[in-house]
Parts: sequence; structure tokens; C-alpha cells
Amino acid sequence: MEKFNFIYNRKITYIISSILVIISIAALVIKGPNWSIDFTGGQQIMVRLDPTSPEMQAISVDEIRSALDAENIKDAIIQKLDYQLSEAEDIKEQKKNSALFVIKTRQAEEIESSNEGLGQSDILNAIAKNIKDYKIDEGSTNVEVVAPSIGSELKSKAFKSVIIALILMVIYIGIRFQFNFGIAAIIALFHDVIIVLGVFSIFGLDLSAAIIAAILSIVGYSINDTIVVFDRIREDMRKRKSGQDLDTVFNIAINRTISRTIITSVTTLIAAVSLYVFAGIVIRDFALAIILGTIIGTYSSIFVASPIVLDYFHSKHNDSNIFSRILKKD
Repeated sequence: MEKFNFIYNRKITYIISSILVIISIAALVIKGPNWSIDFTGGQQIMVRLDPTSPEMQAISVDEIRSALDAENIKDAIIQKLDYQLSEAEDIKEQKKNSALFVIKTRQAEEIESSNEGLGQSDILNAIAKNIKDYKIDEGSTNVEVVAPSIGSELKSKAFKSVIIALILMVIYIGIRFQFNFGIAAIIALFHDVIIVLGVFSIFGLDLSAAIIAAILSIVGYSINDTIVVFDRIREDMRKRKSGQDLDTVFNIAINRTISRTIITSVTTLIAAVSLYVFAGIVIRDFALAIILGTIIGTYSSIFVASPIVLDYFHSKHNDSNIFSRILKKD
């Protein structure tokens, strides 16, 4: 069964993938990843400010920044979040113009040297001192403080975990199939991870510990999908009909796994999109990473990993030698 010419159009997908990877690498080099305080150390505060009068407008980012500057808290990253009170709370409190902010600073030396709970007090105290017409809602306030030494250690461990996972996958696929299958799978994984990181870099989204966990999940999902396709390719190479060339065998194998791949991807996307839409801002970036990884991982298992294996075979052997080697492997 050969419904779509996945293999015959591989040069087009090579070009598309190359463009996406180049853009992503350029973004990571020029703009750099936006490491969260999990890795840089610092403090992050989520705070809601309610106006003292129902007639007042919501407070702006500039007003928050002016309050922090007055207390010599410089270079704070202030982000105003989309926020809407529940109907019951809105009627009861008359806080239609409440505003929710995330404020991040990376004053590492002060965090290490202060014994007065700097992460919890300096930003909130600056707001309370310099903004009199708005009240901090303590129930909606969340404070996170990470020491720089811990952040650096987390970054190192996150990098090592990804590298170790990739090495173990190459070894497994090399044993399970052939070494060139393993190399193709790792190239596809590199493709997936770099594009996801590139998107986060381009849009200035935080790379937190949760996003690293999402990336490891993406790696596992993508490699699982790739192995399913590889297994079908190897089986069809054993069962090929007389006269079928290698391109035809690969294309038929991919077509036979496409329905399984689409069903798995769609069910994963339904869960991830639900998290993105309904789970709130805390988990939204994690869900976005899973959504991107699922789409890109599905694409790479079909249009990147398998074509790379095929082109490797073409460059090293003729078709008859390849089929003989696959049969001897088992």
C-alpha cells in the first residue's frame, strides 16, 4: 500500500527542516535562551494589585517599574498577565480593574548576602511603599527565590541528563537495528529539540526546569515514534516483493505506520492543548513545549529520520547488499 510519496519528496522536507534548524540556531546564538530563575538564580514574584476604588483603572507596567526604581531595584523583568476575576469575586469585591503581574529579578549577590528574606520583601515592600492607590492581594501572591549556586547546578544537571539520554538511545537503537539507524534517530532528535528551543528563544519564553522536563518527554515521544517506523521498515525489507527497490520499501513502510502515528499524535495533542487552554498560566509554557514537540517529533520520524537512513544506505551499498545485510542482522 503506497498512498503518499513520503520518500520521493524528501529533498523538499530536507530544505524545510534545514531552514527551521538554521533559524532556531540563529535565534539561540543571537538572542540566546531565556533561562528562568531555576537556572540563573534570582527571584520571581507573582502579585495581584487591586485598585482601592472601583472607578480606578488597572495599574500599568510603567507604574510598577517606577516603584521598583525608587528603591533601586533595577533591571527587573515585569510582565502583565491576562487575568479575569470570577463573576462572584468581581461582584463582591468590585475589583474589575485588578491586574496580575510576574516580576523577575536576578540580584544574585543580594539574595546570597541578605538574612532578611530579600526575595519576599524587597519587591513587595517597594510596591507597598510607593504605590498607595492599589492594594496587594496577599492570597494571589507567590514568591520564588533560587540561589545562583543552585541554579547553576540545576543547569549543569539538566544538560547532562539530555546528553546521557541521547547517548543511551544511540546505543539501544544501534543494538536493536544498526548503528546508522541510531545516528539518524539522534539527528532527528537534535532537529526536534533545537526547533523547540528556537521557538522559545524567538518569543522570549522562559526555559525553566519544567521545560527541560518537557524536552526530555519530547525526546522520549519522538524516539518511540521513530522506532515504530524503523521496525516497520526493517520488517518490510525482509518481506519485500521481487523487483521492489529500497525507496519503494521505505515508502510503503512509512505509509503502513502513518495511521498509528497520526492517532497517537492527535490524542497526545488533545491532552496538551487542553492543558494549554484550561490549566492556567503556571503550566502553559510546559504544555506549549509538549504541543510543539509532538508536532515536530511526528514530522521528523517520517520526514527526517527514515530518509536519512535511506540516503545512508544509498551512499554505501547497492540495494541487493542492503537487503542481504538486514537479513543477516537477524
